[in-house]
Amino acid sequence: MIISGVDEAGLGPLLGPYCASLISIEYKGQIKDPRKLCYAILREKPQDERLAVGDSKQIYSSGNIRQLEQTILSFFKLRFGEQPLSADDFFKSLLEGNTGDFLLKDSEPWHKTILEQKLPLTADKDEITGLSKKLRMQFEKKELFLKEWDLRLIRPEQFNELLKSSTNKATACQKILSPLLINGLFPKGKMVVDRQGGRRYYGEWLIDLYPGKLLTARQESSQLSLYQVEEAEVSFQVGADALCFETSLASMTAKYAREVYMSGFNLYWKSRIPKIKATAGYYTDGKRFIADLKTARELPGETSSLIRLK
Repeated sequence: MIISGVDEAGLGPLLGPYCASLISIEYKGQIKDPRKLCYAILREKPQDERLAVGDSKQIYSSGNIRQLEQTILSFFKLRFGEQPLSADDFFKSLLEGNTGDFLLKDSEPWHKTILEQKLPLTADKDEITGLSKKLRMQFEKKELFLKEWDLRLIRPEQFNELLKSSTNKATACQKILSPLLINGLFPKGKMVVDRQGGRRYYGEWLIDLYPGKLLTARQESSQLSLYQVEEAEVSFQVGADALCFETSLASMTAKYAREVYMSGFNLYWKSRIPKIKATAGYYTDGKRFIADLKTARELPGETSSLIRLK
């Protein structure tokens, strides 16, 4: 069986990208949460000599991405056989084949700074090497296979264009997530999408995504919207990033991708305005950051590639 998870990061900020990720894991042996199957290396919460896969809010704390980075780069080595040396390596590997994705060096000046960052940013490279080796051994022993790992990184100007061509933000996000939901559906498999907001009904969207497939709504409640797509199952679950291993890892991937982007973004502006305070890009502090750029006379004349529409 193949179980997929989908989650996103960065829907609310004023600055920086909107990111979404898909993780699909194939179970050829026992079908059980990998944190229980691979207890020797995986945990839900940070622990020494273990990799944390769980609610990203418990794994990541503002200004400290070590645990988040340790997990994501260990899985990167599992998937691609080696650690990324730079942000450029990381993004190119996960964005490969996606249309309209990264950017890069010849567009906005901060993109070059983002891509030139050396990885890991804060975690220990040798520690990741050891942890990834244990992870590989556990996955092979339990017959687990990381089958799909996709990332969508939507830059501010892309997000703005999608908003202009969509009826609302939810519709814009739906367009971004659609390729992930298509890639993550396997015969007789399961897919768990972290549900945002109060939306309950996804049937019309799924009919468009999977034309010609028989679709049945099994549950559409305040916590769970569950659909049968022939012999496969698709669910939209509130809090799925804390409940489903694959969705947790997808959430962490999206969060890490955004953090790497914002790290380079802040480095660039620090080189222009040494005293400027770094920003995570969220609305209130994002407005402060924009005001600081304006005061320093560094705010670009055209801001569509910098500031996202609300």
